[in-house]
Amino acid sequence: MGHYAQGLPLALKVLDGVAIKGLPCSISHLTQLDYLCLKNCRNLRSLPNTIGHLTRLSTLNLEECRNLRSLPNTICGLKSLKTLGLDSCSSVEAFPEIMEDMEHLEELNLCGTDISELPSSIEHLRGLWHLQLNKCEKLVSLPNSIGNLTCLVRLCVSNCSKLRNFPNNLRSLHCCLRDLDLGGCNLMEGEIPSDLWCLSSLKFLNLSGNHIRCVPVGIIQLSRLFTLFVNHCPMLEEIGELPSSLGWIRAHGCPCLETETFSSLLWSSLLKCFKSPIQLAVSWIGDLSFQEGMEYQSGYAIKEWDVK
Repeated sequence: MGHYAQGLPLALKVLDGVAIKGLPCSISHLTQLDYLCLKNCRNLRSLPNTIGHLTRLSTLNLEECRNLRSLPNTICGLKSLKTLGLDSCSSVEAFPEIMEDMEHLEELNLCGTDISELPSSIEHLRGLWHLQLNKCEKLVSLPNSIGNLTCLVRLCVSNCSKLRNFPNNLRSLHCCLRDLDLGGCNLMEGEIPSDLWCLSSLKFLNLSGNHIRCVPVGIIQLSRLFTLFVNHCPMLEEIGELPSSLGWIRAHGCPCLETETFSSLLWSSLLKCFKSPIQLAVSWIGDLSFQEGMEYQSGYAIKEWDVK
């Protein structure tokens, strides 16, 4: 492998699906390398410490490298890195400590990894605006230092079924966080952090797949919320007062909301919430029963029905 790095282009290298077990230490000589894609290199087990010398690297794609165990601590030397993708790297058990500021990293994708927590040093990713942790089935907590990521716009932790410990300072993100995905986290009544209702910039909230009986009353404080998903919440019985900014709500697959009457608690609460005139589009086909749920979008509402 010693001569391998010498044949690499200076600005871009795609090794998608190549059966390599590692990169040569001499890759550090490619000081102009901007883009490195190792996606689906399923034999890749490690990266050399010298990768930290690629100070112009802006994108590192390691998606689906299922035998990759870890990242070297020297990754913090990638001062120009903007995108780091580890989606479906199912053998990665830990994210390395970030000992120096990485101000340019904007997107970090750790979906489907085997991590149980993030290091508190993640606060050094000062430019991070999109953090993806979907399907991290062993993730149990998020560090309080996430509250120091004042550029964070999107936080996605859907289908993290063991996640129970949230940062106690989520309110610190009130000026920046716009999208929050907590779908499929199996949260019980009272486990949704109260700080969530202080996120005054939030526009999208996904609470689908959780074990909540009602949408918490604190949601009325989210004055910019436009989209709310509460699909497949098996215990959901009530949707109370909602912010007037809401433009789209989905509540499909919630059996406790089902009713045969048009004047359901769900429907009446929506009529009370949406102060602006709305157009009702209701489909009647013989003797119908409410099967799927309700959807409200862009100034009109649709109740979905199905034949018994």
